[in-house]
Amino acid sequence: MNVKHKYTQLIKTEAERLDFLSCGVSKAEFLEKEAPRLEKWLNKNKHDKMRYMENHLYIFIPQTYKNVSQSYQNYKTEVNNYSN
Repeated sequence: MNVKHKYTQLIKTEAERLDFLSCGVSKAEFLEKEAPRLEKWLNKNKHDKMRYMENHLYIFIPQTYKNVSQSYQNYKTEVNNYSN
């Protein structure tokens, strides 16, 4: 197992332990085709309280080699337990 794969697995294992729904690692680069879609999404205010996204949409840090993306359910669901 090479070093990149080892650290990717380590990150994904930790994300799973922390109950993230998903975790992905990708190359850090400007996604020219995706930018208009993201801009539309922002214009529809789909980002809710994540206002930082409005001001930092196109920032790219040259020293960044990988992006780690995770998803997490941020709303609570009610569970009904019925006893007989």
